[in-house]
Order: sequence, then structure tokens, then C-alpha cells
Amino acid sequence: MSRRKRLWFRTLVLFLNNNQQKMKQRISQLKKGVASTLILSSLYMSILILGACVDAMDDPYPFGKCPDARDARVIDLNVYYAPYEDSRYAIETDTVSFSDFEINLELIPEVISESSILGSLPGTAYALSCIATYNFKNISNISITLLEPFGGLEAGADISDNIIVKNNISLKSLEDFDNTFNHFRGVINLLPTNYDQLKTRTIITLKNGSEIVADSSSPYLKVN
Repeated sequence: MSRRKRLWFRTLVLFLNNNQQKMKQRISQLKKGVASTLILSSLYMSILILGACVDAMDDPYPFGKCPDARDARVIDLNVYYAPYEDSRYAIETDTVSFSDFEINLELIPEVISESSILGSLPGTAYALSCIATYNFKNISNISITLLEPFGGLEAGADISDNIIVKNNISLKSLEDFDNTFNHFRGVINLLPTNYDQLKTRTIITLKNGSEIVADSSSPYLKVN
């Protein structure tokens, strides 16, 4: 090998060795930087988790609270009958045990306004299990009358006092429709004859004097 080639080869080797050392230094610096970043990130996450745990100890709603009731007016009404089986409510051609029988009233709401502007702000967390509640502003009262005789009463009789909806309160006694669900589930304390049907007219009287009316027929009620 000529002297010129040997010099060129030696220069190339020195150049490669020098670049290799620089690359090792850069890789080492990168590793240190990544390690530092990971350590700082872990410390930051630990602080956040610890702070969240401390806040949760003082928070009466650790999984989020339910939103306040919304102001609404009722615009329609549906009547269903329990038991609820096979993904549907009982209908008038069914036969059910009277011990499983319930009346379900569904009030169809039209929201007037949100009760709190906080509900629309970002960062407000609510529990996933919340059921919507409403302040029904246009309901005066709800009543149910018989369309045919039932349980010893004649057609036309008001049975609102015989339907217990919640906390042993009769439908007739309901006066406050604020902060309430739009579903009312009630049991009737009249005893029918065997395989009788409950045929009723449900009336929601509104504060402006108008009415929302729904006629319905229960399934056949097996008493024994």
C-alpha cells in the first residue's frame, strides 16, 4: 500500500472513531434526558394522584354528584303496567298475578331551563348512575278514575287515594312536583275479582286549567 493510501486510510479511521465517540456521547445524553423526563413525569403523576386522594377524602361526592333538577313542564302522558318481563310491560291481553301488578305513569317533560349554569361548564363531573329529575311547573294534580267497575267501586269513581306511589303517599296526596322523577310507580289497594281488568282514565290537570288525558286497560289480574 502506498504512503498516500495509508495516510488516507488512517485519516478515515480517526474520523470514524471521532464520530463514534460523539455519537456515544449524544446517545448517553439522550438516555439521561429521557430518564430525567420519565422521573419527572412519574413524580408529577404521583403528586396528582396523591392530591386527588386527599381531595376525595373530603369530597362527599367522590364519584361525582347528580345534577340539580331541571325546570320543565309536562306535555304528554303514558301509562304502563308491571310486571316488566321479556323486555316489555304487560299489556291488556296478558294475564298476570295481582301480587306483581303495578301502575306506571310516565310524564313526558319539556325542559324549560337548566336549574344551574354550572351544569354546562367544562370540568363539571356527574355520577353515571344519576336519573334525571325535574321541577314540573305546570302540574296542578294527577287523578285516576274508573272507566268500569273494579274492586267494589263503580265506574266514574276516583281511585287516586287508592294508588300508593311513594313513601306510602297516595297519588291524590301528591302536591309537590318539584325535584321529582318523570316516572311514578304505584300499587293499588283495591282487591279485584279473579281475572278482572282495571280500566282507567288518568288525568293530569294543568295550572292553566287544561288537561292531559290517557285511557288504559290493565292485563287480566289473577288473584288466586
